[in-house]
Amino acid sequence: MFTLDRKTGQLYVKEENLDRETIDFYKLVVEGTDMGGGSGGLVGTGTVEVKVLDINDNIPTWKNLSLGRVSLSTVYSSRTGF
Repeated sequence: MFTLDRKTGQLYVKEENLDRETIDFYKLVVEGTDMGGGSGGLVGTGTVEVKVLDINDNIPTWKNLSLGRVSLSTVYSSRTGF
């Protein structure tokens, strides 16, 4: 799903088809080591949270659509009193 560049630390998406309607959030635990992960090296972890934003990939559908009228004379504004 994701890949991390070991030298720069940049996170990349490996798959183009992330769908917010299916999964909208990923939480990744990243571990960093020095000395190639060898004995005596330091280790640290961090959390990366990825929020998937939506694009307009699904056509809207309407269910039980009803149309009605609104008379402008019945509209009251609390700001102007009219």
